[in-house]
Amino acid sequence: MSDSPIPGKSWSWLFVVLAVAGFVADLGSKYAVNAWLDQDRHHITVGGFVHKGYEIVPGMFSLVRQEGLNRGALFGLGNHPEHGDKANLLFAGISAAAAVLIVLWSFRRSVVSSGALSLALGLILAGALGNLYDRLVFGGVRDFIWVYYQSADDGRLLFNYPVFNLADTFLCIGAAVLVLRTIFAPSDRRADAARSPNPPAEAARSAG
Repeated sequence: MSDSPIPGKSWSWLFVVLAVAGFVADLGSKYAVNAWLDQDRHHITVGGFVHKGYEIVPGMFSLVRQEGLNRGALFGLGNHPEHGDKANLLFAGISAAAAVLIVLWSFRRSVVSSGALSLALGLILAGALGNLYDRLVFGGVRDFIWVYYQSADDGRLLFNYPVFNLADTFLCIGAAVLVLRTIFAPSDRRADAARSPNPPAEAARSAG
């Protein structure tokens, strides 16, 4: 996968595949995990409290059934009960606007010819659509992935990461790829200069 645009090569398929597959995976995982845990067969005790959930890695990683919805941003940021509906509407609007902008951006030549940009934008679109669906259908986002660290000695919760979902993961990975590409990938001008070591001389020869 190229970090810089490659003339004549299209990565549009990667953008579409990641956006669709990521969206389906996010919704599928939310419905499947919540339906499974709603059967009330599995419970975990973390930090002295009992939750509907299933422990994947003892004391560190579980799938959990949240009693409430996340009406705030990623990882529950801004999720205040007194402003829940307004916050959900605000972030739904932001997600919708971001999705439209990403789709429009995906048609640009710089994106179509860049594997890194197509990958990043495909993942970000998948995450944005996954959480937007939840906000519109359920009035909030369904989170179920819980990463934490519980002391094996006394059961105290020493580390507690906000519960999240696959859409949040796609958004973060996509954003990270964008940042890394911005930092490390050469600009189009540098790439053109590399292909033509002495542009003035080339132009002079062509003119002559």
